[in-house]
Amino acid sequence: MRCPTCGAACADGDTFCEVDGTKLSPTSGPLAGDLVATVSPRSGSLPAIGVCDACKADNADDGDGYCRVCGHKLTRSAPEGAGSAASGPAGQPRPLRSSMATLAPGMRLGNYMVRQTAGDRATASTPDGSEVLLVVGDRSALADEADALERIGSHPSFPRVVERDEDCGAFLAISAPSNASRMLADVVQNRTVEETVAAISGLLDLAALVERAGYAFQPSPSDLLLAPDGAVLLTRLRGAHRLARGERLDARRLLESLGEIFLAPAILGPTRLVRLLVPSRDPGDRTLETARATVAAVVADLAATPGRASLMELCDAGLWRPYNQDSTALDHGVTAGGEPFVIMVVCDGVSSSPFSERASRVAARAARDALGHFARSPDIAHDSAASAVAQAIRAAHLAICAAHVAEPVIDPPGTTIAAAFIFRKRLTVGWVGDSRGYWLTSRGAELLTHDHSWVNEAIARGEVKDADEVQGALAHTITKCLGPLEVGDEPAEIEPDVRARDLAGPGLVLLCSDGLWNYAPKAADIAAVIRAAHDETDALEVGRLLVNYALARGGQDNVSVTVYAHG
Repeated sequence: MRCPTCGAACADGDTFCEVDGTKLSPTSGPLAGDLVATVSPRSGSLPAIGVCDACKADNADDGDGYCRVCGHKLTRSAPEGAGSAASGPAGQPRPLRSSMATLAPGMRLGNYMVRQTAGDRATASTPDGSEVLLVVGDRSALADEADALERIGSHPSFPRVVERDEDCGAFLAISAPSNASRMLADVVQNRTVEETVAAISGLLDLAALVERAGYAFQPSPSDLLLAPDGAVLLTRLRGAHRLARGERLDARRLLESLGEIFLAPAILGPTRLVRLLVPSRDPGDRTLETARATVAAVVADLAATPGRASLMELCDAGLWRPYNQDSTALDHGVTAGGEPFVIMVVCDGVSSSPFSERASRVAARAARDALGHFARSPDIAHDSAASAVAQAIRAAHLAICAAHVAEPVIDPPGTTIAAAFIFRKRLTVGWVGDSRGYWLTSRGAELLTHDHSWVNEAIARGEVKDADEVQGALAHTITKCLGPLEVGDEPAEIEPDVRARDLAGPGLVLLCSDGLWNYAPKAADIAAVIRAAHDETDALEVGRLLVNYALARGGQDNVSVTVYAHG
């Protein structure tokens, strides 16, 4: 939900706004529309900034107050420099150093009459009837804000300092924004990806002016406006503080703090755009130049995006792991008889071995090549697709074992696999492990695979009634995989599960790793995410949306999808 006074994002269970103390009600409104509510963590907001005392991960809050990396309960402190300069160490408003702790309509501050309040600021009228914006808070913080604005000088996107209250240090009077401007958070949700990228670019341009003046700042979503001509405006320079010699403005922290207002439209865009807006464990280069280069690359991606696609693959490392142990593979063409076919493979290397990246890559290619040979050979006329898919998965398993024999390692590698073969309006899926396959239509969603996992075996034995009863590591422990990790040094065969179904009408075939379905565990959850796409028949848009959804929810694992739009 959002605070009705200052507009700050609040968790669904919050009673009071952490920014200005306003009492909240259940009807305070959604965070940023239905889409952001869908892609946000359980708390209903983007991951809160926090440092885990146990593993030292930054931006660790999973939304419930526990570390997304190690599960340790977090203290509610923010990293150094995070949050508003007018806030205390836990994000609570810092007490004002004056007698005017609150603003109320009708009260006077110097020569100004308060008209309408919004947290730590208010619109007010001057004796001559003009309007200003009054900001109250800590004396030194207001002084820094005024100094930064004066250093920037006259600029249409920044407010002008009207008066600095030198007597009690309680408020700063700055020029009020034009009534023709609208709060960016209110309008950006309905804008296109291209318009959103333009707004982000405009914000980075303003940040460059602030940095050039020798300052950094920490805006809240309520500080950003959009002018009728599309220019981004700042109603104030919240949290302005002087940069030390050689220090740079942290562009990533700036964008992450405002990610909630850009995420809903950005989630339909290129993956690198979403990665720019959500917290990541990768320290990387956080300068404005790097952020602007990423935005330029997003613009190029959008310009180069082809038209509607029927087949796509996307394999993303996620936000928290420095490696990618997933692999995907595709093939399509026509048989010797001139009939079309499609092949899709997703593999997820078992993380217990550092060499599982190689296992997943070898398996994906081996299964794809085996099915491609089957599709283009005379065998397709008399052998069943189910037999071909099973044999392709066995070939993938033996290929990993052979690679291990050729280059043995101490920790034997393993990988899951899901492979699909589409021919003559019939889908055949084979799998080992917990990579999944789905069939999605306008009528609903169907999970085609059944995880080879501890929890599913416990359910089969009657020890557990429902998978939701099991939490923690057991819920994700697989009981079957490809490679030496499964069978040891002996290159024994493995038996995959295979299932087939007719594709009676249009729909989507989806294969994915658990980096996606962990955030959408039920088939209906996957279908709900896909409904946010503008074109649910565009495999590229749907696949990108699914990966972006996983990143927006935390991206704790590698995320891989292959999508085929049938019919």
